[in-house]
Amino acid sequence: AYDDPKDIKAGSVNVYARQKGRDIAELTQQMRSLEPEVTKQVNQSLADFAESQAQAQAQAQAQAQAPAAFLQLIDKAMPYTDYKLEAAKRGLDVNSEEGKLDYMKRISPLLSQLSPVEADIYIRKISRDVGISEGAIKMEISGNNISAGESRRYRPQHENGSDDSESISPLEAAIIKCLLTDPALSEEFLEYTGAVENPLAVKVIDIAFEFYGMTGDFNLADICDRLEPSESEALEQAIDKVIITGNEEGVFRQCIHRWKLNSLEKQEKEIIDRLSLADEENNRETVKELTIKLMEIQEEMKMHGGKM
Repeated sequence: AYDDPKDIKAGSVNVYARQKGRDIAELTQQMRSLEPEVTKQVNQSLADFAESQAQAQAQAQAQAQAPAAFLQLIDKAMPYTDYKLEAAKRGLDVNSEEGKLDYMKRISPLLSQLSPVEADIYIRKISRDVGISEGAIKMEISGNNISAGESRRYRPQHENGSDDSESISPLEAAIIKCLLTDPALSEEFLEYTGAVENPLAVKVIDIAFEFYGMTGDFNLADICDRLEPSESEALEQAIDKVIITGNEEGVFRQCIHRWKLNSLEKQEKEIIDRLSLADEENNRETVKELTIKLMEIQEEMKMHGGKM
């Protein structure tokens, strides 16, 4: 008991201090007991944060490198045409004659769609890789182009054996006779297939090209075996009228010159008719253009033995 007020006050302070001391001690003990768990949680949080930062950094790096990686994949990718040519080999033994023939049938439509420069590059590549001559590949492509054109497609005969088309022309018959005499001329003829327009003549050339593409050779019997009897008869009648005495190469070139000259003469006539119309309409600019073109055609005609 405290009688003096000062003593009472001092005693209260001491009691309060002792109580606070116990509270602090208990709190310190509690904190020490929690320290391992808190430390563990803090360390785990730090580890999680470090991992998330590493993942974010890796993702950012991947995104930054994505365009370069994509471009690298593109650089390594096979060109579309190469892919199609390689895919065409699937299921085929391109080392066998039959496999080579089937392979050519598959790729000729693709090659016929390429530009002349691209086609030349791939023809050389295919010739080297598969072992097919460049000439044979060109024959197959040309045959495919002819067959694809509706205006040059062979029209079948009627039941009575008649045909809507005219007979094979003497020029066409001479060309066919030259090719039959020397099949190697087929490669030179590739540039001039437009010289043959008669449906039966087109069919004959198409068959000849196919044989030449397979074997590098063909003859009349080979072609007639693929024709109807009436077609074979019409073909034989046409070529029997052509006599070549050992100069088939010279005759062939004369035929090409004749065809070119005929074509130029048709163009000349068309331009002259247009000139007359333009002159009547007093269209000086058109007259000038057509006159220049007419002079160019007539100059080319001289090269093929035309007007002098």
